[in-house]
Amino acid sequence: MITLTTSINVPSELGSAATTAYNKLRIVSITADPNTLAINALVQLLVSANAAAPIISGNLSIITTGPTPTVSIQIPSLNFYSGFALSGASLTAVQGWINTLQNNVESGLISISMVAGTQSTGV
Repeated sequence: MITLTTSINVPSELGSAATTAYNKLRIVSITADPNTLAINALVQLLVSANAAAPIISGNLSIITTGPTPTVSIQIPSLNFYSGFALSGASLTAVQGWINTLQNNVESGLISISMVAGTQSTGV
């Protein structure tokens, strides 16, 4: 979970000037595809001071192949979108996350005897 440097203030109720400070960003339901080298996930904004506050959901998309590798976060209910291009060391790092995740899961399945075999890197 990420503690935001600056909280996102959302109106507490319709027509009110009072706000609730959403200060946590959680990434859930992560899908990392080693074939396309892409990550898709849900993001959730939370209020650490009030666990009963409604969760605000959005999407995270990381595409590391094609003509324009990008990372973006979109939270439609707040009319929020942020995206930027990935290149160089950042692009290589993200592709490494995906490959490492895949290799660790495969190796883990073998280590707990769920799968009988020998793990090799790559897809």
